Amino acid sequence: MIWTVFLLLSCVTLAQSQDNSCPDMHQYDSHGAKAVVKYLTVEATPDSKAVTKRKVVLPAGSTLLQGMLVAQYEDELGEFRFETSYHAQYGHFMTSINGVKNSHPFYWTVYDADTNTPLSCGVDSTYPEHDEHFLWRYEECCTE
Repeated sequence: MIWTVFLLLSCVTLAQSQDNSCPDMHQYDSHGAKAVVKYLTVEATPDSKAVTKRKVVLPAGSTLLQGMLVAQYEDELGEFRFETSYHAQYGHFMTSINGVKNSHPFYWTVYDADTNTPLSCGVDSTYPEHDEHFLWRYEECCTE
């Protein structure tokens, strides 16, 4: 079931070719598409509880956004939900995680949890590698 959902998402979000076919963005071995395992953590805020190191299995070549969609889909308890807005120039922008919305000057920022550094690319342009761990942090940013 999860592969069907992911492949459908891949076709919808990645199909850019002129003949409207779903591009082959995955690496294959003798057992089919190679999977990457990534981990997703959301820090607690005053208005929401933490989501701790959730495991997500994806085909290689998936974006962080696709991984988050899979994590949300697989979450039977409703502990992980998010909303985005789309900007033609920049891609998807996280607007809310677990009901906590961006409210200037506080915004959701994604970090490489192993190095504790913010990612330099957004969720559409980040391609998780095996065993990568991403951390979403609600923090003050961009104050004037």
